[in-house]
Amino acid sequence: MVTSVETMRRTVFMSSLVVFLLWLCAPAFTASAATTTTSTSVPILCAPSADPTVSTVPVVGCINPVLTTTTSTTSTTTTTVPSAVTTVPEGCVLPPIAQAVFVGSVKQSDPVSAIFLVSQVRAGSLDGYISTANTVEVRYGGDVKYLDTGTSYIVGVAINQTTGKLASTVRDSAEIFGVPEAIGSNIQCPYHGWQFGPNGKCAHVPALGADATLPPAQLTAPFVQEKYDLIWVSPLEPITDILEIPEWDDESLAHVWMPPVDFKAGAAQAVDNFLDFSHFPFVHAGTFGSDKDLLVTDYTTERGEDGWGFVVKYPHLIENHEDPLVATGEHPLVQERFMRYDYRVPFTANLRLEIPTTGMINAIVFWCQPVNADTTRAHIVMIRNDCHTPEDFQAAIDYENRIFVEDLKVIEFLADKSVPLDRGQVHIRSDRHTVEFRRILLKLLNGS
Repeated sequence: MVTSVETMRRTVFMSSLVVFLLWLCAPAFTASAATTTTSTSVPILCAPSADPTVSTVPVVGCINPVLTTTTSTTSTTTTTVPSAVTTVPEGCVLPPIAQAVFVGSVKQSDPVSAIFLVSQVRAGSLDGYISTANTVEVRYGGDVKYLDTGTSYIVGVAINQTTGKLASTVRDSAEIFGVPEAIGSNIQCPYHGWQFGPNGKCAHVPALGADATLPPAQLTAPFVQEKYDLIWVSPLEPITDILEIPEWDDESLAHVWMPPVDFKAGAAQAVDNFLDFSHFPFVHAGTFGSDKDLLVTDYTTERGEDGWGFVVKYPHLIENHEDPLVATGEHPLVQERFMRYDYRVPFTANLRLEIPTTGMINAIVFWCQPVNADTTRAHIVMIRNDCHTPEDFQAAIDYENRIFVEDLKVIEFLADKSVPLDRGQVHIRSDRHTVEFRRILLKLLNGS
């Protein structure tokens, strides 16, 4: 699946198809307050950057590269698909297999295939298909006509089980009803074919003919903003700005995107877990958690000027077993680590980790998109200074995924997907910032 920035922008701005994680106008979380309202969000539309060296989020429609395993209830024999992404029971029809998601520009094409110059592999592997010149052939059939030579795309490819070649599509399969279609600068409704111009006004009604007086129909557009390689949409005027990520434009730092993942927990639960650091020694004992880090020392929490976010600063000591110079004696095992959380209502947080001894910087940006009251889609990007090769990128993704899975084992286990905002929980000194998180959500819920 591929798309261009221009197409994505046109689709979003003219059709108002996307409702985001409430870019900040109304709560989409379940809360144990006096009256709770919930809203449902449809997936974010994401577009590749015009700069192929900049990491971007796969567009809606790309095959999710998250590893899955299907277990047969009648047989324990499984057949491994060449992509090594999933397994299916023997005898079952193979589903479309995601081999890889990559960023690449079209070098040349023929009537059925396109040759891409690959700039970055975002997920999966192109082993066996990519040349020494970093090019890969992808079969599109007739869809290849929609690709422009020299243009950069995000491409999701699968192995054609008949030919063994990599294949993709440009256009999504038609829905049962259909979706609005771009006709020149207009967008056309799939029901009666009415067209609307960039200003939202009705531009053509097929049933009335070419010269008829048009009805005063007009599309209402929500508030839309493109930022951080995401399209943000709000049905009402936002109450605050999108959280600023100061590390985003730092050219010395690499953007390492995690594949988007859906999980069974409320968005408020997910953010509450991300902000909390007293669970590290217990939940993350298999990765970075240490019993030497049980005590939460003093830290500061500062509410933002507009009241819709806060900053947490937590300097503390850790045992840095990941530092290779510890083994040589050049660096001490115990090192100071600075943690800084920047939170913005409702479900955005940036965790900046910095270790002066090693010079390590890693900002983990966590965007939670409510799918419904019990399901959340997480979009995570790491912005760090220690990733330089594809192997570095993959190692960082694998490690962060292990940490994320440890968290999911806890929050998905919880039967109650709500976060009590004004009652029902006991808090201690180390919970100051997560209490502040609840106060801000309660303020949002009450409309104050």
